[in-house]
Amino acid sequence: MAARTIPVIDFTAYGLQRESPQEEFFQKLIDDLHSAFKTIGFLYLTNHGIPQTLIDNAFKHSSMFFSLPFETKNKYRKMKNSHHGYIEDGGEATNPSRPGDYKDCFNHVPMFCIGNPRVSLYIFDVCMELSNRLFEVMARGLELEDPLLFVNAHKGIKGPDNTTTLRTLYYPPISQGIELEPNQILCGEHSDYGAMTLLFQDNIRGLEYNIFCQHVTSPLGSLFGFVLDSVLCFLLYFGFIDFYQLILIFVSSYKAELSVLRKCLFFRG
Repeated sequence: MAARTIPVIDFTAYGLQRESPQEEFFQKLIDDLHSAFKTIGFLYLTNHGIPQTLIDNAFKHSSMFFSLPFETKNKYRKMKNSHHGYIEDGGEATNPSRPGDYKDCFNHVPMFCIGNPRVSLYIFDVCMELSNRLFEVMARGLELEDPLLFVNAHKGIKGPDNTTTLRTLYYPPISQGIELEPNQILCGEHSDYGAMTLLFQDNIRGLEYNIFCQHVTSPLGSLFGFVLDSVLCFLLYFGFIDFYQLILIFVSSYKAELSVLRKCLFFRG
């Protein structure tokens, strides 16, 4: 079986730099994204319209927080029955059969971030706008009667009945003298819990995917990825350089109706 590669999709035709789709290239964008999700479930977006300065600033603030003493970070720890807050190294096991992940994490839930001077959720708002366009393109690829079906199902984002979350992640270097637990990795095998995930990562490679029982490694370089949340992901990188990720997991409203789309029943056939 030929090795699978993760497709790179040019989103210029409906990027945030545009107010409306570029008609002559819009259908190709719809077809390309639809094909990527039918065959892989993960893709890289280029020309999406999110300013690089905004992404860089988000990484900068993430680095500043994770460089604080543990005692300071722990003041913002995630409480039981809450999605918002700081999770220390080993405090989250994305694969319950492994030890806790070797990473620090902060979950930003918008309704809890008001007035917090350390947290800028502007990137959240920009990504939410992009997600609406992605949801629309997905619906058009499925030829749904209502192209805004997925958009409307996620209208509750930033409200009290929605857990859409911006996650900032820090993976410390494996320094001399540090011993990991047996079978411990940076982030265990998992599928995210929402409808889709937007991923920003820096220049350190490490993200891996299991796609239709095939192992795929992300290429080296700064990436902006978009994944349907049925794809199995994990992180294996071990090295002497720390690195960061920003992840937005989009979840529909608790009140949204969940049902199987007829067009999705036999999509592999």
